[in-house]
Amino acid sequence: MSAVDSDLIAAVSTGAGRGGVGVVRLSGDGAQSVAQALGANKLVPHRAHHRTLHHKGELIDAGLVLLFPDGRSFTGQETVEFQIHGSPVALQLLLAACCELGARVARPGEFTERAFLNGNMDLAQAEAVIDLIEAGSVGAARGAARSLQGEFSRRVQQLVDNLEHLRVLVEACIDFPEEDVELMQTHQIRLQTDQLRSAADSLLTQTRSGQRLNEGIRVAFAGLPNVGKSSLLNRLTGEDVAIVTDVPGTTRDSLTADIEIKGVPVRLVDTAGIRHTDDQVEQLGIKRSITQVDQADVVVYVVDGSDWTQAQAAEQLAKRYGQTRKLVEALAEQVPDVGTEESLGAKGSSEPTELIVVNKADLWQNTFSLPHALEAKKIIPVSALQGTGIDLFKAALGEGLQQEALEAPFTARARHVEALTNAMGCFDAAIVALDSQQPVEFVAEELRSAGLELGLIIGTSSPDELLGKIFSEFCIGK
Repeated sequence: MSAVDSDLIAAVSTGAGRGGVGVVRLSGDGAQSVAQALGANKLVPHRAHHRTLHHKGELIDAGLVLLFPDGRSFTGQETVEFQIHGSPVALQLLLAACCELGARVARPGEFTERAFLNGNMDLAQAEAVIDLIEAGSVGAARGAARSLQGEFSRRVQQLVDNLEHLRVLVEACIDFPEEDVELMQTHQIRLQTDQLRSAADSLLTQTRSGQRLNEGIRVAFAGLPNVGKSSLLNRLTGEDVAIVTDVPGTTRDSLTADIEIKGVPVRLVDTAGIRHTDDQVEQLGIKRSITQVDQADVVVYVVDGSDWTQAQAAEQLAKRYGQTRKLVEALAEQVPDVGTEESLGAKGSSEPTELIVVNKADLWQNTFSLPHALEAKKIIPVSALQGTGIDLFKAALGEGLQQEALEAPFTARARHVEALTNAMGCFDAAIVALDSQQPVEFVAEELRSAGLELGLIIGTSSPDELLGKIFSEFCIGK
């Protein structure tokens, strides 16, 4: 750590507003001396002391003071925490006094950044701190807590360790290129590279689930105009998030709302109705609808149950394809300048969960039944107006979401998915080089690149600009 990194910083570490208790944190050289100047004398490390705090002869407040010595604190530096009443005025008075005595106000995330730089946690664990603070559901909070405890990092580190062993073998093959030895080593390199790729692929699957658990699983409503997509969104959120009228095409842009189902964060996306139109504004909204469907983890195709033609078409297409994306593609082909091949591109190895909701079930006249589809839970009748069938829909939706939570033992971020994907690409390139009998130096370079990608996740090969971006997302005081 440089002198700048170890200078004394201070911040209010509790959230804005009033509360029973508020915390001011000091960390860096001279933290205990500042505490003594404020009246907190004779502090025993890791023990709470009740002290009355003064500055320039004026009373600030009385509360608990804790000392964490150098090397045995969150940041790895000498740290003092003041726990006083949660008055914003009192907290600011205490912070100002600390600054007058030699501290400076901490930058966003600077306490956690120092913990990372001092080796108290790796980069993935540091990111889990803010993920836990901002968790929007029980599942996300538990996943972030597991990441903070090092669950994700241990998996990545195991890959890194196995990769290092493989690189040693490759380097030996380069340094001692005897033909018999090289053939034996090449076989071993190929086997270990396959094993690494398989392990990375398994971790990538869980990391994708961890990202969805962290950021919220995207559920996109799609369909024709005026089928009740906005009403369904409002019913699920319990609020008038979207404007609902009898006029088709009311929704021109995508609307989002966040809810929680079975402990999993869910981001609902209401999209513009897909239809042929010459209205340029509506066309733009439809294009965005197609993009939202392509990016969704769950696609819910909503049809009008009072329209026998729509309902029957939904049933037949569901039986034939089993995919709501086929319904969206069929509609998109009718819209000018919306190409399904480009817009509804492949989602990689993860296909979306798909459901069909037949809305306006309150208007049926005993003429519409979907026994086979209902048994398979492909089609769910609801009435967004009356609330009928909403619990059945949430249960069917929740089954897939709960599976996501089970498959995500930790939370993760988009950059982690990207780094693992890039590492997988390096392993694939190394395998191609081995199979085509290219010089082993090519294999060594691909494995080196894979190591750099994995290092980006835990911070062993992270450039300064990446660190700056990550910690700037933190709140001040953490």
